[in-house]
Amino acid sequence: ADCAALRAEVAAGDIGAEELLAMPPERLMGPERRAALEADRRESLRAVVVGSGFGLFNEAMECPKCGERGANYAVPTFTGHWSMKHETGKAVLAQCRACLFQWQQQEGY
Repeated sequence: ADCAALRAEVAAGDIGAEELLAMPPERLMGPERRAALEADRRESLRAVVVGSGFGLFNEAMECPKCGERGANYAVPTFTGHWSMKHETGKAVLAQCRACLFQWQQQEGY
């Protein structure tokens, strides 16, 4: 929903103060600002990963591009830095050893 629709829902009483405060910041942004934020996040992720490399390996991960099994990967932390330790329940950024394709994947491969 855009900001005008959200304002209308709040004004009509369809959304209460608690619900409004619990919304993620992206929900309160217009489409252009959300797109810019997503582009910034992608660029930041790329810059961090390019600088740090992939310190972990999992032979069960399969490359979605070439189908090769085995990939290096890194696990993001909430601080914006990349951790080289395994943390359950998070997305990982993986890189195929064969074709070097990179992708994001939920853990549980």
